[in-house]
Amino acid sequence: MESDERAPLLLTWTIIQSSTQDALACATVIAANLFERLAYFSIAGNLVFFLTKEPLCWSITLATVTILVLMAIASCMGLLSGWLSDSYLGRYLTIVAGYIIYIFGYSVFLCVPYYSQNLATSENVTESYTLCNATRLKNETPLFCVENDTNPMVCAESEPANFLTMLYVGVILVGIGAGTVHTNLASFGGDQARSGGIRSTHRFFTGYYWSLNLGAILALVGVAIIQNLSFFHGFIVAGFSLVVSFLLFTMGESTELRHSIES
Repeated sequence: MESDERAPLLLTWTIIQSSTQDALACATVIAANLFERLAYFSIAGNLVFFLTKEPLCWSITLATVTILVLMAIASCMGLLSGWLSDSYLGRYLTIVAGYIIYIFGYSVFLCVPYYSQNLATSENVTESYTLCNATRLKNETPLFCVENDTNPMVCAESEPANFLTMLYVGVILVGIGAGTVHTNLASFGGDQARSGGIRSTHRFFTGYYWSLNLGAILALVGVAIIQNLSFFHGFIVAGFSLVVSFLLFTMGESTELRHSIES
């Protein structure tokens, strides 16, 4: 009789423990998604303003093309990374690889505002450069503008080669990482909520898309205010949120389910 009474209690405790682990796994995915979207939209939403303002002074056309390239890479990586996760690596390892590329790309990209901020105080500025405001609308080539005491805005004909390399490499890697992480994170979180039934899955995706929108709002409002004062410090905040997102995802490993790859 005693053994019969213990069986349902043990079964109930197992169910509660399992549901708690599923809830924690879903919560870590939702939190990771919030901070990842904050990092992504801090670049995707504000990159045009960063490129068109001093010291870069790019034309609107070139700045818009750059952000479209970022979004195109992220969209294409959704298909490629989905195939890679389903066929070879699995969702968890694909997401971790995407985060590593993502963070490395963000680190490279951070060199751009840091470099431009330091160059503004460089002594290598000469008065032979043309006025930025007079040429930026007529010239489609990137201009590099700095302020000095004798002229409010002076522009070189182009940025140094290493500067453009850091910018393009950073944008490409961020696009690859963002597309990989964002695509697989939703399906990975769905795997965690699936064991709880339809209601659990519904609650997860409701929270997931709330976190997505909240991350975008924080980036386009909160981080944008910081970037209005200093683009470098604004992107630092966004890069820190990306690292937090990665740590949250990996810290939830003990509660997350991993499904084997089906041939």
